[in-house]
Amino acid sequence: MRRVYSFGGQRGNQRLAFAATPAFYGSAQGKFARNRTNYQARAQQTQGIRSRLTRRYMKMSSIKSPTVENCLELFRKAVPALDGVSYKGQAGRIAVVGGSTEYTGAPYFAAMAAMRGGAELSSVYCAESAAPAIKSYSPDLIVYPGFDTLGDDCKSLDRIHAIILGPGLGRSETAAAVVDKVVSYVCRQPKPLVIDADGLWFIAKSHELREKIRNGPPELQITLTPNKVEMDRLQKAMNSSQAENVGKWFQGRVVLVGKGSSDQIFGENSYVEVSNAGSLKRVGGQGDFLAGLIALCSAWISKSTAFQDRASPDHAVAEVAPAVCGCVLTRTAAHRAFLKHGRSLLASDMLPSVGQAVHEVLAGSSSE
Repeated sequence: MRRVYSFGGQRGNQRLAFAATPAFYGSAQGKFARNRTNYQARAQQTQGIRSRLTRRYMKMSSIKSPTVENCLELFRKAVPALDGVSYKGQAGRIAVVGGSTEYTGAPYFAAMAAMRGGAELSSVYCAESAAPAIKSYSPDLIVYPGFDTLGDDCKSLDRIHAIILGPGLGRSETAAAVVDKVVSYVCRQPKPLVIDADGLWFIAKSHELREKIRNGPPELQITLTPNKVEMDRLQKAMNSSQAENVGKWFQGRVVLVGKGSSDQIFGENSYVEVSNAGSLKRVGGQGDFLAGLIALCSAWISKSTAFQDRASPDHAVAEVAPAVCGCVLTRTAAHRAFLKHGRSLLASDMLPSVGQAVHEVLAGSSSE
């Protein structure tokens, strides 16, 4: 059987050492030893490409790009205190708009990742046929059957702190109308919006949607989270050969998160790479965790002075910090879950690790 292993960034050698651990892989250690030189060469080549990308992007900007640690410091300051005097929902009300007959797990994972990360309320607005399944997964979620429950002009989202659009949504005409409705809503009433999965498919398909975002108010807080296939689709739709140009086209309204062996985050004038250890098994559902955690971080950080004051010297950090912190948290949770479950890892196994990941980041440590 042909085995394919992928490693990311400057810590590739560390991941090789873990991947060869006999507790999980037995005789695989010898195979890794025989191929170590090839893997090291690939890792060095990848790191060189990333370094050139970073230098090229920095030359385009007059603002010094933030570091991962800059973003984590802002996150630690923005996390609501558990003081015992706040009321239900103040620490985060998250809404997921997605879920169809075929896909019920994706919105569940996104909503529960936010809850496990520290949100106090998570709601799911889904197709009516998907509601019974999603309700059965957890009593902790508020599930609304049918997208008409969003109300006229999405009024039901007024009290929500951050929105996730796309997980399990499908690509029907109804789904297209929902995407347009939610995007139009945040253009009228700016608040954090994370667009993932099928939501990205509609963004790539519709020039009108992209123009609506680009011409929206400067306060728009939209994060796009494409994987490689979705990124290629966006670049093709926008006639762009570089990912950073996709992000810059939106003129500061969008932060772009390119998911991969390392996550590349593009702001209007900044670029950050996140490459802390994650899971060596790329199980379906991890992207939904990322969407949920970015939404949660956005809900918290968007209240900070650094984010709200565009003239602040820390605004460039605040712009990308939710995406950066979401990536770090997701990778840390995935890494902890993989250490426990190895090759048998499922997305659901990551849920108990999210709280641990948040604790580690707040304490000043994360997976290496």
